[in-house]
Amino acid sequence: MIILYIVTLILFIPFFFIYKSCIKESSIELKTLLIYSLGITILPGILISPLIYDISPRFENITLETSVSVSIISLYFLSTFLIPIYIINKKNKNKNKNKNKNIELTYSDISLSKLLLFLSILYLFIRLILYYKNTPLYFIINNDVTGAAQSRQLVQNKKLIIDIPYIGATFKIFISLTTYLFFISYLKYNKYLFYFLISFIFSISYFILDMQKAPVFIIITNLILIYYSLKKLNIKLVFLITLSLLSLITLVISTSGNANILHIIYSIIDRVILGQIQSMYYMFQYLDPSLSGFGYDFYFSSLFNQKFNALPPNIKVIPYIPLYENNHTLVNVNTFYFGDTWSYLGWLGIFIIPLIVSIIFYFTLVFFNAMKKNAIYLCLSITFFSFYPITRSLTEILSFKYFLHYIIFGYIPIFILQYLHKHLKKRYEYRKN
Repeated sequence: MIILYIVTLILFIPFFFIYKSCIKESSIELKTLLIYSLGITILPGILISPLIYDISPRFENITLETSVSVSIISLYFLSTFLIPIYIINKKNKNKNKNKNKNIELTYSDISLSKLLLFLSILYLFIRLILYYKNTPLYFIINNDVTGAAQSRQLVQNKKLIIDIPYIGATFKIFISLTTYLFFISYLKYNKYLFYFLISFIFSISYFILDMQKAPVFIIITNLILIYYSLKKLNIKLVFLITLSLLSLITLVISTSGNANILHIIYSIIDRVILGQIQSMYYMFQYLDPSLSGFGYDFYFSSLFNQKFNALPPNIKVIPYIPLYENNHTLVNVNTFYFGDTWSYLGWLGIFIIPLIVSIIFYFTLVFFNAMKKNAIYLCLSITFFSFYPITRSLTEILSFKYFLHYIIFGYIPIFILQYLHKHLKKRYEYRKN
């Protein structure tokens, strides 16, 4: 099996050239998806898992056949996913020259971003007044790590409310967007540093309330990649990366109660490289393909039958993973979308789902390229693609749930506020004259 795996890697050499080309030629909003989501949390893990399956605790009980099969099929999934990005890049090759450095910010962009920042800060204070004592952060501050984990579990199971449904989603998008826009403004024009710092602090605060480490890390990764796209590698970028790593270590210490720095660094590397992919190996080995649970957590899912709303694979697989045997607060596990594909449709899904996902992603790219009219929508695109659910949920892609989420809670509110802002500005100027 190992020989088969090595031969397969040789056959996939063109994939690595395509992947490198996609990173080099893609516009700024795709950088985190390509470099972090695919290049760090997926690709290294599937490459090394057949070599460490019998020594890593994350692959306990996984066979050599499973580790090799899943890794080979995952490379096919990754290759297929890169095709629409490669096509769009070639199609827009002339337009994309210096695309990252030619970002223009207008007075209207800055003015609207200030409004979005103000509204986001106002909403955060309202949320603190209403829900602070229910949040995981409250328990962490009171040195109750167990209480924080239980609170987070209740929130994920929707048995505890710490945010206003739907409204909160809009302001999480707003605060992330303003962080990126003011950071770009600071890098390009050396202006609005104060607004960037305020946006950054409050964007982190939004997710720290829930004790979500991944969104915090993705925001920081976006900032690093924006900096690199506009300024390239220099001492300030090195300082930013170092500060980000220290912040992440501090966050892990505060949520785990473990102060062993070497252990924390190892756990972060292990979690990032292997934690995101391990569950798909267990899904392939232990779960029988079934559409049961495909509609779990859909909008209006209560209208469908019980089988449609059954537990999804990322919950059903937990009992089969020995590493989580004593973790009673775990709600679900993340996985590359291969895991869901196998769990729902088996071999049929393996052949057809990557093509369907690629087609959906192609038209998603076309849509966002058409909508990327100014810096506001560019920053919204950065937020959208950096959290794209290819490493989280197949059903969110196929059902367009994730896409609709950003249209409903991102594009539409921003479009309305932009229209009102422009209209009120014109009325003010008219009265002034």
